[in-house]
Amino acid sequence: TTSSEIPGVIIAYFTLDRFGRKNTMSINYGLFFIATFVLMNNEIQNSNDFGIALSFFARMTISISFLAMYAYYAEFYPTQIRNTAMGISVSITRFAGMATTFVSQYDDITYSFYLYGLSGVIAMCCSVMLKYDTKQMDMTRNKLNSQLLPIKSASVIEK
Repeated sequence: TTSSEIPGVIIAYFTLDRFGRKNTMSINYGLFFIATFVLMNNEIQNSNDFGIALSFFARMTISISFLAMYAYYAEFYPTQIRNTAMGISVSITRFAGMATTFVSQYDDITYSFYLYGLSGVIAMCCSVMLKYDTKQMDMTRNKLNSQLLPIKSASVIEK
């Protein structure tokens, strides 16, 4: 399923600017939840073709979500703290990656899919509750001390 990240990067390339970072995250976390919810069914887990395709799809959607999340937070935080914020984010994902190794080795794979799906729902709810989308935002302003404002067109600025 590692090869699913390649089409994920291509899809993210086309969806980030079209739908925005927030919507891309929300939709893909939701799709990840649906895929893992379906994978909780033992018959689907045992079906080679559909189970593998669904695992491929779930991994692709979570990869797209992570790419959107990195783009969102790289644009949201001001330059002065951006590296610290991204460093903390990456270190938390490393801990999550280590925890995933233990969860996936649990005797009952259905329990693992339940935990993965639950994390997908929580991530979807958190991304829906984000106040701003950084799509078409003025990145020159300090985001922590001022409101995010859409980039104005030339005709609005001239008036």
